[in-house]
Amino acid sequence: DNVFDKYKITRTYPWTALSERIYGTQFLWWLLVAANNIQNPVQLPAPGSILKAVKPEYVQIILSNIK
Repeated sequence: DNVFDKYKITRTYPWTALSERIYGTQFLWWLLVAANNIQNPVQLPAPGSILKAVKPEYVQIILSNIK
């Protein structure tokens, strides 16, 4: 829980738009999908759902470990 923030989805957003709002770039949409164990990223999160997002201060650590 120290690594994640939770966000309540109030309307339908594409993953790229959520990524832009949370991380300042649309290119980390896959991190949101992975953090929430989404099997089909074509399906958008429903309004009212709660999503986990890796806190921005941990993103660089994760990206460095992937390389």
